[in-house]
Amino acid sequence: MEVIKIKNFRVKRKNFSLSIKKLNINSSQVIAICGPNGSGKSTFLSALAGLLSFSGEYFLFNTSFLNLDFNLKYKLLGYLPQETKQHLPFDVFYTVLTGRYPVLNKKRYSKKDLKETEKILKIFGLWELRNREFTELSGGEKKRVLLARIFNRNPKIVLLDEPFNQLDLYYQLQLINLFKNFRNLTVLAVIHDIQLAIRYFEKVAFLKNGTLVYFDSSKNISETLISKLYNIPVKIVNPPEENSSYFYIVK
Repeated sequence: MEVIKIKNFRVKRKNFSLSIKKLNINSSQVIAICGPNGSGKSTFLSALAGLLSFSGEYFLFNTSFLNLDFNLKYKLLGYLPQETKQHLPFDVFYTVLTGRYPVLNKKRYSKKDLKETEKILKIFGLWELRNREFTELSGGEKKRVLLARIFNRNPKIVLLDEPFNQLDLYYQLQLINLFKNFRNLTVLAVIHDIQLAIRYFEKVAFLKNGTLVYFDSSKNISETLISKLYNIPVKIVNPPEENSSYFYIVK
C-alpha cells in the first residue's frame, strides 16, 4: 500500500530549490534520507510535514495532502525537526503524555492515554526517568523523550530529522529496532552515517543539490554512487556475518 506519493514536487526556500519528479513510498518501510550538506534533506521533510509550501502533487494515503483535515494530518504524521526548543518545566511522563493530544477524546486525558504513555516510556527505556524534569535531562535523554512523545500517538508515518544526533551507538541501534518492530509504521529519517543507512535501513534516498538522485534498496548502493555524491573515494566492506547486529568501524 502506498502511503506517500509525490510527483513534480517542488519547494522554494530563499535561494534554494528542491525538485523531485516522482517518489512512491509504501507502508512499513524504514527509509534513510541521505546526501551532502545543503542537499535538501531537512527541506524535504519539512515540506512533507506541511511546514513549507510546495507545488506539484503530494498524496498521503491516496488523498491530496492539501485536502486533508488539519487534525487528521497530525494523527497520521509525526515529525521531529533537527532542532527543538522544549524548555517547559514538565516531568518526562507529562511531556510524553502530551504527544497524545491530537488523538484525545473530548480533549481530556483518559486512563487509556495514561496507560499508553506508560507503555511507550517502557518501550523507549525511559520509565526510570518518568519523574525527572525534562529540562534537567542530557541531550541524548531529551532526544529519546521527544521521540517517545511522537510515537505515543501511534502515527502511521514518522518524519525524523537527524534522530540519532546526541544518541550513543547503543541507543541508535535500539531506535532502529524500534522502527522495525512498530506495526504498519513508515519511517523517513535524515541521517549522515552512510554505514548505518546501508546496514540497517531497508531503503535509502540520496539527495544532491535539491534533486533526488537515488531511491532504492540499501543493498544496491555502490561505491561509485557514494564517491560521486560526496566527492571522495569510497570502499564498501561487507561484514563477515551478514545478519549480525554488530556495529563495524573501519579505520
